[in-house]
Amino acid sequence: AEHVRQIRKQEEDRKRRELDEQRQQQALLERQKKQQLENSEVLKKRLFELRSRRDELEKLREESIRRLRSVHNRISLRRKEEFLYYLLARAMWKKRYFNEKKKMPPLEGRIHHLQTDLSQTQNKTIINMDQESKHAAQTGFLKEAEIGSIHVERAKIQHDIQDVRYLVDQAKLRLTTDIKLRNQAENECRSLRHELNQAKMNLNHIKHKVMVR
Repeated sequence: AEHVRQIRKQEEDRKRRELDEQRQQQALLERQKKQQLENSEVLKKRLFELRSRRDELEKLREESIRRLRSVHNRISLRRKEEFLYYLLARAMWKKRYFNEKKKMPPLEGRIHHLQTDLSQTQNKTIINMDQESKHAAQTGFLKEAEIGSIHVERAKIQHDIQDVRYLVDQAKLRLTTDIKLRNQAENECRSLRHELNQAKMNLNHIKHKVMVR
């Protein structure tokens, strides 16, 4: 009977251990399921956040593309307008240039003719004054001859001064034309540089906005 009781007790202990093991396994399975559910919720939440972030970035990308296209279109339109204005201005100035150029040969010929007449008249005057001075010296009027020589030298100097002034005026005219052309080129360069800087500022602003978001 004692042996039977020991066998029964061993059997009960074995069943109790098996039951405890089953309970532990069941608890472990429940914890694993709970952990899986929690992980699944975390993954779903993370996935939702990533999708939301992706949607925001996609909207920001589309907005950036629209702004860049708008800036590009404005720049292209401005360039076209400036190019058309440049063509019209060039055509107008070209027309005026050729019209004025047609007038130049007669005016230049007349100026040259008047300049030649003036030079010849002055030379004749100087020659006559020189001859009178020499004649006065030969006839004994030394004082009058000296005064005449002074007048001759003064007339020669005035003639030379007029020639120099004419050359200076021509140089000033050419210099004025060159300065106008240079100023026009500098204005066009400043306009293009301002346009380029404005485009860079707009692009940097868009990039900064993308980085902030």
